[in-house]
Amino acid sequence: MTAATLLDRLEAVRQNGPARWRARCPAHDGKNRDVLSITEAGDGTVLLKCFAGCTALEIVGAVGLELHDLFPRVEWQTTGNHMPLPKRPRTDWPALILACERDLILVKIVLTMVSNGEPISTEDAAACQAAATRVYRLVQEQRDIDAAGVRAERRHRETGTR
Repeated sequence: MTAATLLDRLEAVRQNGPARWRARCPAHDGKNRDVLSITEAGDGTVLLKCFAGCTALEIVGAVGLELHDLFPRVEWQTTGNHMPLPKRPRTDWPALILACERDLILVKIVLTMVSNGEPISTEDAAACQAAATRVYRLVQEQRDIDAAGVRAERRHRETGTR
């Protein structure tokens, strides 16, 4: 249903903004024509507020509609507008641990040489620096993946969207 369907059934309707109207509430005997506020949200949902205190159920019932008529019909089973939860990338932990272990062994060997006062070649220093950088990047990437997954799951819980 669109707001137009409801507006056709109300009295003293006047538009007071884009997708916003005021009307006389059909659920009570009030004479104030501005007591009912009607808004059509961006997704097609019709929002109602009676400033005299009538509920949405009372308002739609008074004009021969039901609460579900305030919401757009979404054929999610056939339109594909539903989405599964975002999947977190799978981490091959054994391979990741093995790669880090090899890099850390190289770093340990070079640090032991430095602490013993042994000279290290430019190639060994570069290899050590590259290994340390790889381990650091792996840790940072995993933190970013975990943080993105947590944010997506939190957003899904809060808004129902993915």
